[in-house]
Amino acid sequence: MVNIFQSTYQATASGQTITLCIVISTSGSVPRRAGAKMLVWPDGRIEGTIGGGGTELEVIKRALQLKPGDTPQIHSFDLKPEHGLACGGSIEVYMELLFPSERLFIFGAGHIGKALAGMALRFGFAVTMVDDRAEIFTEADRSAYHCIMASYPEVPASLGINATDFVVVTTYEHKLDIEITAVAARTCPLYIGLIGSKGKLALARKRFTEDFGLTDELINRIDMPIGVAIAAETPDEIALAILASLIDARNRSHGLKSKK
Repeated sequence: MVNIFQSTYQATASGQTITLCIVISTSGSVPRRAGAKMLVWPDGRIEGTIGGGGTELEVIKRALQLKPGDTPQIHSFDLKPEHGLACGGSIEVYMELLFPSERLFIFGAGHIGKALAGMALRFGFAVTMVDDRAEIFTEADRSAYHCIMASYPEVPASLGINATDFVVVTTYEHKLDIEITAVAARTCPLYIGLIGSKGKLALARKRFTEDFGLTDELINRIDMPIGVAIAAETPDEIALAILASLIDARNRSHGLKSKK
């Protein structure tokens, strides 16, 4: 028996975008009742069924036309002989494009890093925390996030960071922050942010160019100072400002636009 919810989790957890199709109402004679579900992959592959025939082919066609930024849609279909089904009834199908859980790599599991991890988890990010201090991770951390205890700054290059990932650098040492950011920036993640004061960030820009050979294009992709501009002071407040930037970058990548 197909477990649609398990398949949905596996697909999104592995980085795939899929469309969920659900029969939400029926009238007359129909092959599947309300609640029938089907997943549609970008290559046209399906799992589950909403009834088969030409109607299902049309549902697949419309599912493949959904683009990032589109809102969920409801379509009505008459099950007529010309559609490959002679039931004579009608169905309504809900379609929603589901995106994978975006990976968030947090370098530095101190006060700000842990505060951000907890907030980001509630907003659907798959969180990986990296720190070189063995004692920094608690059992609660290890059960909630992927925790990596390893030396900086070589780790970023080994994580397979890609253009759909998010990177936040907030360790306990300015030198490490700069070096980690320089390495991670070369992977061109969707978002990369560096915490720091104006003085630290001016030094970071200088080192990115002179010591690491980063281009202006790569440097300009780095959000520094990190987060939206609010009067933040506590770790939770700073983490909230960072989270706002992450959500903004994620939603813009899905086609949403600012309300302002």
